[in-house]
Amino acid sequence: MLIQYINRFIKVIRTRGFAEAGLRLLRRILAVCVVVLILLMWPFKKIRLIKLRSTRIGHFADNVHLSLCALKYNTFPEEKNCLHLYYTQTYLPICNLFLYKMWSRVIKIVPPWGAFWVHIDDMLTAVLKKRYRTPFKKIFDDSVGGYDIWNFHQQGKNQFLFFSDEEKRAGEALKIKLGIPADKKFVCLLVRDAEYVKNVMPDSLWHNENFRNADIHHYIPAVQFLIQQGFYVVRMGKYVENSIDIGDPRFIDYANHPIKSDFMDIYLSGNCFFFIGTSCGLDSVPRIFNRPVVTTNAIFFQEKIYMNWAFIIFKNIFCTKTQAFVPYQTVFNDYAHFILSGKYTNHRDPIMAAWKEKGWVFIENTPDEILEVVREMLDTLMNPIIETPEMKALQLLFWENFPYELAHGETSYEKISMRVSPAFIKKNYSLLAKSPQLTCKVD
Repeated sequence: MLIQYINRFIKVIRTRGFAEAGLRLLRRILAVCVVVLILLMWPFKKIRLIKLRSTRIGHFADNVHLSLCALKYNTFPEEKNCLHLYYTQTYLPICNLFLYKMWSRVIKIVPPWGAFWVHIDDMLTAVLKKRYRTPFKKIFDDSVGGYDIWNFHQQGKNQFLFFSDEEKRAGEALKIKLGIPADKKFVCLLVRDAEYVKNVMPDSLWHNENFRNADIHHYIPAVQFLIQQGFYVVRMGKYVENSIDIGDPRFIDYANHPIKSDFMDIYLSGNCFFFIGTSCGLDSVPRIFNRPVVTTNAIFFQEKIYMNWAFIIFKNIFCTKTQAFVPYQTVFNDYAHFILSGKYTNHRDPIMAAWKEKGWVFIENTPDEILEVVREMLDTLMNPIIETPEMKALQLLFWENFPYELAHGETSYEKISMRVSPAFIKKNYSLLAKSPQLTCKVD
């Protein structure tokens, strides 16, 4: 290891110069000093570093929120008397600086300084092993920390972020500048396209996820419906492929507006009546502010049944060889093969390759499907109804056909809070097996 470090140090001198090499050496030395100090304090006060997923807004919102829920409910007793210090990802831009500012009020975020905190984290892990790298740390260091497997949302409304009075005044003033009157409710709309990845991660493998994209124009009937009901609709997005104009001032293309900012991204998402999204990051922000979310064009193996989406509709899968839609149970059995076999650390790419060979393609939600789920969301919010046995049976029928989380140990559908659009289930009733088999064999 020492030889490897010396070789890296020489390489830095050659490529970056003596000044940069000296700075990195200084960081290493100071990191060792901090580690020694933490180890001396360890018998009296445990200190644990947690890496923030600060480059991806979905995980930057969800991971921190759920880690705070876990501490609130004492889910991990070993963390009770521990000081948690959070640090951002090294040498990578923070996805939203205002969200960073808000989290800084709630958690202790250490100032970034190159790889300084990574060095400390790695050394503490090497020395203390499992005493330091606890289940809490392993989960919330990783992207899996963004999934509410504990159903915290069912234990009450948990909210840790709040706008100050000054921020509320600024947000309302900017909202009026956008064209939304102070007394009018608004709905946010976010539709994933390829532009964000192209701008933020041009050299990454995220281009392989273009199957998650959707056409913003398919949402126009739903937008027009909401406008007819007296709402304003705000199109969100940090980078988007196209501007859109439906000829009505109550639709605001904020994604292409000059006053777009990190602050307004959070303020609008946290104060909307509800949020329509495609499960692509920013739609995690309304959830941590307890705003309802409708997820459209969802990909089944990305959605977790413990996610707290108010309503969801999926992209169906069409077989180009048979010219027919693939039944849900067939899709699940194929998906489960890759999950349960244990052969793949990243099962998504093999799945997509296998489906391409079979001629299976994702079909976007139709404008009518999107309109119907938006109607259902609005009806639920305006006229809350008690779920009838028939409504519950319809949901259970869907999940029994499509129990993709069984691969991760789920044994019951009763606690699933995510609701599939009833209209969507009825429309695709022919794709449901009425007597589903809940197990499958793996080669």
